[in-house]
This record gives sequence, C-alpha cells and structure tokens, in this order.
Amino acid sequence: MTDTEYLEQLMELHTEHLFRIAYYYTKDQRIAEDIVQDVFIKFYHHQKYYEERGEMKAYLARMTINKCKDYLKSWAYRKITFQHNFFAKQKTVLQDTLIRQDEQDLLDEAILRLPIKQLSTFIWRR
Repeated sequence: MTDTEYLEQLMELHTEHLFRIAYYYTKDQRIAEDIVQDVFIKFYHHQKYYEERGEMKAYLARMTINKCKDYLKSWAYRKITFQHNFFAKQKTVLQDTLIRQDEQDLLDEAILRLPIKQLSTFIWRR
C-alpha cells in the first residue's frame, strides 16, 4: 500500500470524528474543515516519524486538539473575535436607534389621530 493510499484510507475512517472535535473547539465549520485538512497534511509529511504505540484514532484526535488550541491562541482568531464583537455592538446600537425612531413615529401618528379636544389637552400638558 502506498503512502497516498494509506492516507486516503485514514481520511475515510477518521475525517468525520476529527471534524466533530475541531468544530467543538472552534464553533466554525470552515475553520474546522481547514484544521482537519492541516492535520492530515501534517501526518502525511511526518508519518515516517509516527511510532505505533497506540491507536491511530487517538493520535489524530490529539493532533486535531492541539491544532485547535493553537488556532484559538492565534492572532487571527483574536482579531476575528474582536471584530465580531465590536461590529455586533455597533449593529445593536444602530438597531436600537432605528427601533426607537419607529416607535416614536408610531406614537406621533397615534397622537395626531386623537380627537381635537384630547389632542389640545395632550399638547397643553407637554
């Protein structure tokens, strides 16, 4: 069996399990897919150093977990998290402002629909 065939067999057996681990850590499908791909590439390039001391599934799972932890410590992840939080707050403030404006417009329309006597009383109290 060639190295490529061996890698393909490993990928068929373990991709789903490794993806679940990566997704559990990153909560991002695209990043989880990238991490699993990186794990298989790294294993392919360094498989001659692998010593059969345990189960391959556990070995690949540990590689995946380590890769996820490295990603979560990386500047790229922190930058994305900061941007997401920053822009989410701005979006919330804008939505709150728009909602308040809509509510005020509805209130103004309701006041203008009041009968004249009540409208003059309301304006006088303001």
